[in-house]
Amino acid sequence: MRCRSAPSVSPFGGGSSNSRLPLRSRVSLATSSTFKIQNSITSNEALTSLQAYMQKHHLDVLHSSTQIIIAPGYQFHIVQMMVTNFHQPQSTLLLLVSAFVHGDWRKIYDYALANQFRFLSYGDSSLLIP
Repeated sequence: MRCRSAPSVSPFGGGSSNSRLPLRSRVSLATSSTFKIQNSITSNEALTSLQAYMQKHHLDVLHSSTQIIIAPGYQFHIVQMMVTNFHQPQSTLLLLVSAFVHGDWRKIYDYALANQFRFLSYGDSSLLIP
């Protein structure tokens, strides 16, 4: 998974678009399908720290990867709404949607099927607000 900001728009200013930050997130997935993170900080503290790091090193883009999967039981801290396509059954993207809508994805997908919405990458999208 890579995070990229648009090259022409930088909320942090300055820097080379080829700059890299070696940032890895290691999270263990407990048997109860909830994430356990040691030494947690608040969302605001994390974003403020990233912004300060990027400004200090004149970065406008972060490249990173992670080994986590967002699945039901995950608690979102920053995202309040999501625009997404209708994803294939048994996919990790559907797990993300299910986590976001607190497991109520079936009702959303049944409505989409009943109303002939198009699925997958070039299909219709939805605005999800849990």
